Parts: sequence; structure tokens; C-alpha cells
Amino acid sequence: MPLYTITHTTPLSSTKKDKLASALTTLHATKFTTPKMFVNVRFVNADHSRIDTYVAGKSTEGKDNNYLEAHVRAGAERPKELFDELAEEMVKIWEDVVHHDSIRVFIYGSILSGHEYGFPIPAAGKDQEWMRQNLSAFESRADEGDEVMQDLVAEIKERKLLD
Repeated sequence: MPLYTITHTTPLSSTKKDKLASALTTLHATKFTTPKMFVNVRFVNADHSRIDTYVAGKSTEGKDNNYLEAHVRAGAERPKELFDELAEEMVKIWEDVVHHDSIRVFIYGSILSGHEYGFPIPAAGKDQEWMRQNLSAFESRADEGDEVMQDLVAEIKERKLLD
């Protein structure tokens, strides 16, 4: 449901990308009730893309230029303070994994609607209700051998997301 995009000039090995993706996925899934399979993380190497960034009206070309952007579902159940905490934790993850403090974090409450794995995504704060409504469909697809749904059903049970 959320989309985390890391645009970076700092070199990131596959191992660091794996660690960042795993840590951001766990962070989002535990801060909210989002199953991990719906947390999307992508990396954009700004050195290999034509991305021109300016800060204070000046080009950042040749300088460290790292951004971590999160597109999330906002709602009344998710106050600004919760996203402030999320931003701080995102910075800590970057610093712990990359050992570099040059990161800018932006969180956008911009996801109004979406569709993943054949299901419309729920409104912010409605994950449990949505999981209850769709659990039989998840289980049916899992029983038919859908590995993604098998993982989802297992996670719902392991994390007790419906308790």
C-alpha cells in the first residue's frame, strides 16, 4: 500500500538495498497494521538517471543527493506526530545501514486509492476491517496455491493482525 522510494547518489550495494528494504518494510508494518506484502520499496540511482535536483536554487550536481520519500495513506487515525516519528525512524534506518548522514526524508499522505494483488486498498486506519472482509478470499487463493496469499494468511496469523 505504501510506496517508499529511495533516490540516491551514495552507492548502495545489493546487501544495503536488501537491508534498507527489509527495515523499512518492518518499520511500516509494525507502526501501522499493514501486512508486509503490501509495503513497496524501490531504489533510483540518481547518478545513472537524468535527475537534476536543486536546493535553495542551486544545483546539487556532484554532491550527495539522497532522498527517502514515502507515499502513504493519511487519515484522522494517523496524526502528524505519528508521521514525524516515522520520519525520524526512517533517518535512523538509513544511517544504521548506509553509515552516511546525508538523507532527506519526505512523507506524502497522497495515496487515495490503489489496487494490489486483485484487491482495492483500504482507507488509512481501516486495515483490520479490510483484512476481515477479505480473509476468506485470501484463504481461498492461498488454498489454491497462491504463494503471495499463503504468506499473507500466515502473516495475519503470526502477527495476530485480526485480534
